[in-house]
Amino acid sequence: MVERTQYRSFLAGSVRMSEEACRKLELALVMTNEGPVGVSEYLELTYCNGRVYVRGWCATPDDLYRAMVEEIARHKDVDDIDELDCTQYWNGVLDACGRYYVGRGRWCYVAGEVPPAPSEGGLCWQKVGLKGENKLELLGWCTEKALRELGPGSVDDAVDWGDLHCIDAFMCSEPDNERWVVIVAKTAPDACRLQFAVREKLAAMGFENVEVITEW
Repeated sequence: MVERTQYRSFLAGSVRMSEEACRKLELALVMTNEGPVGVSEYLELTYCNGRVYVRGWCATPDDLYRAMVEEIARHKDVDDIDELDCTQYWNGVLDACGRYYVGRGRWCYVAGEVPPAPSEGGLCWQKVGLKGENKLELLGWCTEKALRELGPGSVDDAVDWGDLHCIDAFMCSEPDNERWVVIVAKTAPDACRLQFAVREKLAAMGFENVEVITEW
């Protein structure tokens, strides 16, 4: 169980009201155990096109938002129901979430359930992949990194270590087969040990089964 030592809560959303009501809300006070505090001390209120956009955060679990939301409902002069979402964190971990529904002169809070993380093999996990030119650029960069990490004496092949570099990276498309290819210059065409070492390093960086071609 996570020790509860650091608390943070956040409130965000928008509420429909007149600009005059918003100005009064900005000056309103709410009572707390420490005495009266201003709404605008805890909430950032921005008025635009008939809506007050609300943002705020709090470092103490003292239900201060309930008093703030009640004051918002007291000043709201439009009948429609609006929503303010609230999240609470202990030590950076989401602990609780819910939503305030705010009407004209009334409000309520509905707690939500924090969903658990899906299983490691769950189908909802999506892999992030690079496409096209972005992946080619990254493949070329990773090849250069692999060559630098190998360095002189790492393989028993004819290599000009002072000028060894990747000159091209591309995808070779064939029927039912797509493969990545990199060309490394300033080494012998039959530098099989270097080719193998570069392939291994690229695989460790996430590029599987890359064909490495070497040439002078």
